[in-house]
This record gives sequence, structure tokens and C-alpha cells, in this order.
Amino acid sequence: MNVDGSGKKQLTTTSHSEFSPIWTPDSKKILFLYAEGDNPEVYSISPDGSGRTQLTTWNKAITNMLISPDGNKLMVTIDTKVDKSTSDIYPDLNKSDGKIITDLMYRHWDGWEDGSYQHVCFADYNNGKPSETTDIMPNEPWDSPLAPFGDVSEITWSPDSKTIAYTCKKLKGKAYTFSTNSDIYLYNIDTKETKNISEGMPGYDRAPIYSPDGKKIYWLSMARGGFEADRERLFYMDPRNGRKKRSSSQLRL
Repeated sequence: MNVDGSGKKQLTTTSHSEFSPIWTPDSKKILFLYAEGDNPEVYSISPDGSGRTQLTTWNKAITNMLISPDGNKLMVTIDTKVDKSTSDIYPDLNKSDGKIITDLMYRHWDGWEDGSYQHVCFADYNNGKPSETTDIMPNEPWDSPLAPFGDVSEITWSPDSKTIAYTCKKLKGKAYTFSTNSDIYLYNIDTKETKNISEGMPGYDRAPIYSPDGKKIYWLSMARGGFEADRERLFYMDPRNGRKKRSSSQLRL
């Protein structure tokens, strides 16, 4: 629809689930996720509803999607198995659905930990066709976006499409359970290096976003660890020199 609310048009009419729509930078196509079962695939469609096309056959549990500003890469989050299950540890019990629990956190709200974690991945997107995905968190037993309520606002592209910023709490066991110390990480596409830019800040750090010129990256930060509903402060950093500063703006939940 138009920004004034006029011109509403429904583009998809299937009985299955379509979600996470994003515009390509040239505004000629809308990409979205379509799921008939557990594993969505990437589709494209024209703004007038024509030309619906399936772009991937990844057969992976995609949960979020963003396209790079230059239009040449897709960032997706994928539910990825890392920990061994009971049947992995005991192959003779391959039909067992029992769980071996030796530490926290084995359940969060209404969700059991199942050994899988949301990982940030990217794929080249050339001539309208995505390549296979590259996991930027290989074998890491943590989630990005944060579990269980994190969303696509916790990951972003840099304006030059060379860096992925993501929110993650890289802790395990009791440390993970009792801490809110999430951090902002920058992953360089070319060098494959990951950098923690909020190290030493003990509370929630989340929701990174770049200024349009790429000279600043902003994020929300809570001062104290272990508190889920503190005042959120606005911080920013110059990626060129690593200098951090608190903004004068004040935000409250």
C-alpha cells in the first residue's frame, strides 16, 4: 500500500505461510519466505503481484531475511543443529525422544532447548539467484537473534554491504541463564573476522543499526547485567576508529 494508506493490494493468496517481505534495492521485486512445511524457501514477486518465482531449494529452517544495500547478498537466519541429541550419543536408541539434561538452560518460557540455534548466514545473490549459504557462526552454540523473543531488528547490513552486525549472547549454562550480557558483533565478509564492539558492557546490547553514510553504528544498551527491563541507552561507535559514545537521547521501555 501507499504510505498514506491508499492503494492496498494483496499479492499472495495461497493457503500456506508467506512472511518476511523485503524490497530489492531497485524496488523492482519483493522477496519473501514461503513455507508449505517446516523449511521455508525464498520467493520473489513483482509489486503488481505478477512473476511469482521460487529462488531457492535450500531446505533449511530459515527464520529471518535481509538483502544487502547493494542487492548482491542475502542475509538469513537459519535454525542450525549444533549440540548432540540423545540418539546421536547413543545410536542404539535412535527412536528415543528422551532428553539428557545436565545444565541450565534447558527451557525458556514455553520452548525446550533442542540443540539447535539460530545462526546468521549469507548467500551471494546474483542475477536473481541465491548461492548456497555461508554460516558466519559455525558450530557456535548460541542464537542470533536472541532467544526466545529476538527478531530481525537485531541483525543488519552495513551501507557498503561488507559487514554484518548481529546481536548475540555468547554464554552457556548458568552464565547464560542468569546473565543478560548480550553484545554487538561485526562480521567482515571479506576477511571473515568477527569483532565484539560492546565488550565490557555488562547489560543487554542489541538492535544495531548503521547511519546511512556508514560512519556510525548505533545500538541500544542497558547498563546493568541481570536486569531485563532497565532503561535502554543509545550508544554509537565510529567503525573506523572504534570510539564509543553514549548519545544524549534517553529511551525507556
